[in-house]
Amino acid sequence: MAESLDLSARSLQRRRRSGRLARFESDRIYRLARIVALARQNLGGSDLALRWLKRPNRALGGSAPIAAIDTEVGARQVENVLGRIAYGGIS
Repeated sequence: MAESLDLSARSLQRRRRSGRLARFESDRIYRLARIVALARQNLGGSDLALRWLKRPNRALGGSAPIAAIDTEVGARQVENVLGRIAYGGIS
């Protein structure tokens, strides 16, 4: 979780205690949750989805989908790849 938010583990611990994230951190959490849910739906389960998210993907220029979701543009690219997978396209 800390890595996805680009925070140290200690900073994440402080955020948990205070119960508040910065706006950009909330945005990243939302993107991550959206992509994980879509991957679970299209790939058939949590284990397959998490494995797919961590592996390099040619359609994303060789980067892992989890790394691509740092930005909204990257998240949209990952969504497009998942859509192609869902509808039997090449990805």
